[in-house]
Amino acid sequence: MEKYIRKLRKSGYDDIVQVVKIKINNTAFFYDFGKELKTQILEKVDSSAFWIRKIEHYYDSKENLDILEIEVSKDNPGEVKVINKFQVNCNHFIRPYWKKIRKYIGNEQILSPGMSIVIKNTENKIAIVRRVDDGEWSLPAGAKEPGETIIETARNEVFEETGLEIKDVKLVGVFSGSKMRWTYPNGHKMHFLSFLFSAGHCGGTLIVNDNENLEVRWVSPGEADALFNQRWKARLKMFLENKNEISLN
Repeated sequence: MEKYIRKLRKSGYDDIVQVVKIKINNTAFFYDFGKELKTQILEKVDSSAFWIRKIEHYYDSKENLDILEIEVSKDNPGEVKVINKFQVNCNHFIRPYWKKIRKYIGNEQILSPGMSIVIKNTENKIAIVRRVDDGEWSLPAGAKEPGETIIETARNEVFEETGLEIKDVKLVGVFSGSKMRWTYPNGHKMHFLSFLFSAGHCGGTLIVNDNENLEVRWVSPGEADALFNQRWKARLKMFLENKNEISLN
């Protein structure tokens, strides 16, 4: 990998673009010219949609990002071919409220209330989404906007992510504490207070309805558990074991 980066630098591409995507034998990597080699961004990704959205998330505070796409020749591994140069706008991924705060506090921690939700259909399957920022499967989730009630956040986020309408919203539990602190790849620190809800499906068709998810599915709780990481397994477990949901309608 280093020899390709040196070749691109020697050709002056680091003065033209900030990020380069390198395709080698159908595997894509991306590299940030602005980083030292030992701390470069270097990610293997499994689809064009995933890598471009991932890099947009990484640079969520930039207005525009110039990207160069190259391919390493199969017949001559020492040869690189420029196949595309384009620009993406990354600014739309950061919430306007957070963006305002970041102007004053930089990367310091922001406390953000939010929610995740278990949506069940008539077949007792639940809706799950595959996230852009980490490629993981999760429940629909999102952060509260100023002026919203937390129930409005739940309804809005569900529709924005999945195209679904929900009913019978109930509070299952709340997640807080040190495990809810996150630092994004761009250095932004967050501390989340997350409400877990359950709801029924009452309208709409399950679709990818925004730019924050790659896939959506109706699955059984067992299938969801097999796909989830430990963070989302904990939420699913709380829902399955909870007998004291509080109606919020």
